[in-house]
Amino acid sequence: MLKMTWDKYFFNTVDNNKFKYTIKEYADAVGAHTLQDIIEGPSTADFIKYTERCMIPNCPNTKADILKA
Repeated sequence: MLKMTWDKYFFNTVDNNKFKYTIKEYADAVGAHTLQDIIEGPSTADFIKYTERCMIPNCPNTKADILKA
């Protein structure tokens, strides 16, 4: 016998996530993501290490910004 099931899938989109943060927090996260792309996409863990150890000169991003991105 064939049993039919209906599965529901929910996706978190960027548009849904950006309403959780203030405009400044969202802009800082976008800036962190952009910088990560510019330096050719290190892993998130490596990018956090780079910013915490001040290995990127004049980097305004924080660990929180990176995690939000």
